[in-house]
Amino acid sequence: MARRKRLEDDELLAVARERFVAEGFAASTRGIAQVAGVAEAVLFQRFKTKAELFFAAMLPPPPNLHEILVSRPDWEEPSRRMEDIAIGVLAYFREIAPVLLPWCHTRNSTTRVSWLATPSPP
Repeated sequence: MARRKRLEDDELLAVARERFVAEGFAASTRGIAQVAGVAEAVLFQRFKTKAELFFAAMLPPPPNLHEILVSRPDWEEPSRRMEDIAIGVLAYFREIAPVLLPWCHTRNSTTRVSWLATPSPP
């Protein structure tokens, strides 16, 4: 059987995100690797720890502030403009809510805080 071409980080992170959203931090790295079609060692070659993989996979995308705030017609009434901004902000939070939920469901708040305190590599 031929070796699979190199799996790009974004593909690997998409698989990890899917598993973390479904199972929270309890998702196994072995299971993530299996779904991605790579050896578990590949995960740890790219990400030193499971927590680093989790944060890389679960980091929400930044909001497109230009689209939300700036790309509105100048002639638009202020009340309509505020409504459009609110709708844009809500759409962003709808998009990132599934990614944020696993952070909220951590049983041990100390663990949650320690993840946040973990320094990222230079």
